[in-house]
Amino acid sequence: MNRLKVCIYLFTSQLFIGTFTFGGGYVVLPMMEKYYVRKKQLISEDELLEMAAIAQSSPGAIAVNLAVLAGYRLAGIQGALISGMASLLPSLLILSIVAVWYEAFAASRIAANVLKGMQAGVTAAILACLTDMLLRMGKTRSVFLLGMIPAVFAASFILHLNIALILIVCCVLCILKTALKVGERDRT
Repeated sequence: MNRLKVCIYLFTSQLFIGTFTFGGGYVVLPMMEKYYVRKKQLISEDELLEMAAIAQSSPGAIAVNLAVLAGYRLAGIQGALISGMASLLPSLLILSIVAVWYEAFAASRIAANVLKGMQAGVTAAILACLTDMLLRMGKTRSVFLLGMIPAVFAASFILHLNIALILIVCCVLCILKTALKVGERDRT
């Protein structure tokens, strides 16, 4: 696929994804998998998950970060700009409309019910994404990573530790584990 076609595909697919995925973040991941992995085979599943991890750890909205990373991967800086703008455009338009008619939206029972329905859909999409990630992690058979899941859950929900502290500890542990693995490989 030539660069112009890739850029057009990035724009149209990100515009669609940005318009019809509410909740951002991991809700976008299954849609991007559909359009970039299954439909066009432009990115592998592993690449998409790696980009999702980078998008999550970068400042800003995960959905936009992921769109920019996918765009960059497929068409360089031009693709990153096009993909990022296309992912932002629907939200910008929708929020502008809501801002103009905020009082009417706030008082509307229909709008409140639509938002409640969207919450259920977002929850289902996040659970589906979480299930896929856990299944992929299970395939690695890493006791370290699989053990980190209940440890993080306990630290957050039972011990009520600050999530930033939990993330820092997890990052440090993963860096140490990687450094030890590289050190062992160098010795052999």
